[in-house]
Amino acid sequence: MIAKEFEDFLLAHLDNYLIPSDQVTIFIDSHNADHVVLLLTSNGYSRVPVLTKDKHYLGTISLADIKRYQDEHNLQEWEMVNRDIGPMTSDVVATVKDDANLSEAFSAKNKLFLDELFSDAKDMNQVITLFLATLELIKIHRISVQQETIFGTITLRKEWTNE
Repeated sequence: MIAKEFEDFLLAHLDNYLIPSDQVTIFIDSHNADHVVLLLTSNGYSRVPVLTKDKHYLGTISLADIKRYQDEHNLQEWEMVNRDIGPMTSDVVATVKDDANLSEAFSAKNKLFLDELFSDAKDMNQVITLFLATLELIKIHRISVQQETIFGTITLRKEWTNE
């Protein structure tokens, strides 16, 4: 069981976890870089999906992608103005390795402290991936969660046997 305050916080912010598709911002690969920079900065977006004119997913774009493209091609600001963003788009998506298995974190243990789970994470993407995987295992009752006190240690308990 998690602390009531934490559960209340999560439930109060439930509408912020997923954005309805009709409210998602997208760019088309033929949009000009200067227009995309303006929209990214004025709306505070960190990364936005990019589609082709035929509505096929091309990747995502961020200010860092645009700047990296500019630097790699030694372009001045004025040379970026009318450039399409298609070639600047990143199609790299951080994923979990095919052979990754969260149950390995438990190995012979039946319980694990939440902070132990994240101790070997190399970057924030791994932390987020592990956290989401943990939430899914909690949801399907493969892991139970216990927190004795507010801000106390969160303990994960394995609810399956090795098969």
